Amino acid sequence: MTPGRVLIIGNNLQDCLTYAASLPAARYDLAVCNSFDAGADRAEKEEFDFVTVDQGGPKFEARNVLERAARFHPHILVLVIAASLDLHCDPDALELGAVDYPERPEPEDIQWEMETRLRDPAHPSRDNSGGLCGRSPALPIHAAAKN
Repeated sequence: MTPGRVLIIGNNLQDCLTYAASLPAARYDLAVCNSFDAGADRAEKEEFDFVTVDQGGPKFEARNVLERAARFHPHILVLVIAASLDLHCDPDALELGAVDYPERPEPEDIQWEMETRLRDPAHPSRDNSGGLCGRSPALPIHAAAKN
C-alpha cells in the first residue's frame, strides 16, 4: 500500500509538527511547511492527497494555498484550521473548496478528519467528478461531536 501524501502548512512550526507527529508515519508521507508561500508552492507543484493549512491571521493567508491547490490539483482535500472562528473566513474557505474549517482541533481529530475524508466514496478521486468535494453533510464534524 502506498502511503498517502499529506502536507501540513502553518505559521507556527510547533503546531505543524504536533499535527504531523499524531499521524501514523507508516500510512502517510508527511511534508511540513511553516510558510504559507512555501506551502502554496508545494501544493501547486506536488501531488498531495490531503492538506491542512492554518487559517493565518486576519488577512486569511490560507486563501493562497486553497486557490493554488484547487487550480493545479483539484482533487486535493484541504482542511483549514482556524485559530478562532472568523465569520468572514469560514464562508470564504468553504467557497474556495475547503472540506472543513474547525477551530483548534486536537491532533487526533485531524487524523480522524483526514482518514474519514480520504475513504469517503464521494471523494472526487473515486468518481472523477472534478473539484474539491466540499463539506459533506453525511460526515459529522468530529471535533464538535466529542464535546
